[in-house]
Amino acid sequence: MAENRHATSIAPITVAPLFGQITIIACFFLSWNLLRIPSTNITFSAAAIFLVAFLLLFSTRLRMAVFGRFTAFWLLGVALLIGGLLIGSVLNGATTRWLIVGGQYFFALAMLAAVFASLSEWTLHRAALAFVFGVALSQLIGVIAIQFYTYEDLTPIVGRTFLMGNGRLGAMTGEPNSNGAQCVFALVLLVHAALGRRISGWLAFLTGGVIVAGMVASASVTSFIACVLGLGILLVFTSFGVMAKIIVPTALLAIAYVGMGGPVPEIFVSRVAEALVSLDPTQAGTFTGRVALMDEAWRMADDNIFFGLGVDRFREVSVFGAPVHNLYLLLLNEGGVLSLLGLITLIICLFAAAFDIQRRNRLNGAMCLAMASIFFTYAAAMPHMYDRIWAGPVLLAFAIGMAPVASWLQTYAGPPSYAPPRGGNAGAVA
Repeated sequence: MAENRHATSIAPITVAPLFGQITIIACFFLSWNLLRIPSTNITFSAAAIFLVAFLLLFSTRLRMAVFGRFTAFWLLGVALLIGGLLIGSVLNGATTRWLIVGGQYFFALAMLAAVFASLSEWTLHRAALAFVFGVALSQLIGVIAIQFYTYEDLTPIVGRTFLMGNGRLGAMTGEPNSNGAQCVFALVLLVHAALGRRISGWLAFLTGGVIVAGMVASASVTSFIACVLGLGILLVFTSFGVMAKIIVPTALLAIAYVGMGGPVPEIFVSRVAEALVSLDPTQAGTFTGRVALMDEAWRMADDNIFFGLGVDRFREVSVFGAPVHNLYLLLLNEGGVLSLLGLITLIICLFAAAFDIQRRNRLNGAMCLAMASIFFTYAAAMPHMYDRIWAGPVLLAFAIGMAPVASWLQTYAGPPSYAPPRGGNAGAVA
């Protein structure tokens, strides 16, 4: 009888340490898109997170309250985004493609959020550091590789996107713009950990230097802008004193490095530095082509505002044969106004939750505001963002922010105690 009384507690006891460890490993490899099943978007990290989700569901610990009191708005945004794409895809014969893309959006925005919301604060902090170190190792591999090997040397080994033909570094993320984004997310989480004294100053400095080197080698203007914006918000909303201690020495070090003739990748100079110095955006990589695509998407939106073209069909009808690098315009054309409203709802939810966290914990709130701002910036510069590398770091940061105040974030405390009622039979089962 005693065994039956506690039978429902066996699963949580067995899997609790396991899924925390798996999540930490998954976050370490979250940015490693090249570590995947060939010809699919199933990465090692995604498979590990799916396993954690299954274990959490099996142990009845998977929590869907991913944003506390804002959860309903978040899930509404996910439903609108995916639903609008579904309607457009069904009407235009792209249902098969929607199953793939819609499923990945659901996994990244809902399932991944639920997994993070189900973990302890201790696990989340270590998962964030694991992500930072995973990004740093990816950049270290990339920066060392490009010193000794060319594009032609590396392509047969790691594919065409580890290092692009023009010299831009994609590293283990497999694409320069996405790689730059992972560096930005990692820097925010690194500074947050350093300010929270969960990592030593010297280790943070060395790790940050490697990440910055990788970001420079990726030569992404958007990454540079997002980095300045994100770190600026994090430090301003934290403390002006801390901002002075970090920004001033870093700026002086960078100036000294360049002044002494330190090597800077030529691709960074041509794509980023010249555009920033001259304040001429037309020198920033593919800016002119992107503006032409956005102009085309804006004109096409009138015909697709209610019923979109369907998933990935913008490139089929575009005269340029490419998707517009602006998620707002892309969703408006492929999923109609429903998908656009879904994305706007998600972003509003991010900022609302960030300010709510800011009221309770200044450092966590500043981190969440920074991550929300970075996501908002990239949404204006990228096509579909259903890959876990986009939502993953953001949702991890918000899970950390919610952890101290969310009633749904509890660690397992052992089997429930049983006390028979006074005068009752001690051997009876309630």
